[in-house]
Amino acid sequence: MKRVIKLKGIKITTVLLSGLLLTTSCAGLSNTETVIGENYTFGNESQHNVFLYYDENKDGVGDSAIVPAKLVKLNWDDHVIIAQQEKLSSGEPTGQYRYWIEDRDNRELIGANLTLQEFEELKKSLNINLELKELSEF
Repeated sequence: MKRVIKLKGIKITTVLLSGLLLTTSCAGLSNTETVIGENYTFGNESQHNVFLYYDENKDGVGDSAIVPAKLVKLNWDDHVIIAQQEKLSSGEPTGQYRYWIEDRDNRELIGANLTLQEFEELKKSLNINLELKELSEF
């Protein structure tokens, strides 16, 4: 009888641990997408593979990446999209940031892979009055 109780305890523990591992190991890995006006979308395929892309056919398939992974901050108005990217090395964040400005009217990157100083100067010269926001704010 004691042997059966021990086995039941092991089985219950195994099931509980398996369930816990399955739910925690997938945290942050669900695919999500947020549409920004017409044709622009930001989304993630994994915790660090977060990007901004242009969807020419509006079919949910990114035709061209505007900002490569890892997109960390973003904002937009009717004319521009501004973004902050954290660079990755072997799929892991490096703590180094680059900045991007997309002209939505002409579908053109007018600032790509900029330093913070270059980004702020370009924003000022183009009279862009947007501040970057965390992706969780959208």
